[in-house]
Amino acid sequence: MAFLVDRWLLLGCAILLTVWKGLGYYMVVYLAALGNVGKELHEAAMLDGAGSFRRFLSVTIPSVRGAMLLISVLIAVSAMRVFAELDVLSKSTGGPGGYDMSLVMLIRQVGSGLNGNIGYASAISVALFLLTLIPLVAIAVMNREKKAKVSA
Repeated sequence: MAFLVDRWLLLGCAILLTVWKGLGYYMVVYLAALGNVGKELHEAAMLDGAGSFRRFLSVTIPSVRGAMLLISVLIAVSAMRVFAELDVLSKSTGGPGGYDMSLVMLIRQVGSGLNGNIGYASAISVALFLLTLIPLVAIAVMNREKKAKVSA
């Protein structure tokens, strides 16, 4: 497989594989959110003279904004912990020159073996935890602001 030898093609294949792997779950979440969009909102917008594109922008998108935010955070968190796709495609090497190595692959490489540096691997793990925590805190803050607006 010569396309897995090129740095950018390997990364593109890993991205496509990751998107394909999570597409079904994210689609179910979006479809559930679309099922909860009120038909009366679309009817009211139609009576006000809004076309189909305007109804999509003004009614559908705001109604599924919570699901869009949830999916965005889940994608951000899963992007931080990509391992299996790159490991399988690059045969545990991280691609040509190690350029396509993820943080999780780096943690495994640094912390394993007879000369493994457990302290450095632990420090990278803590950094990965903090990077993963940032989107989760962001969604918690946005939910708190949304609840404050609703109760006010």
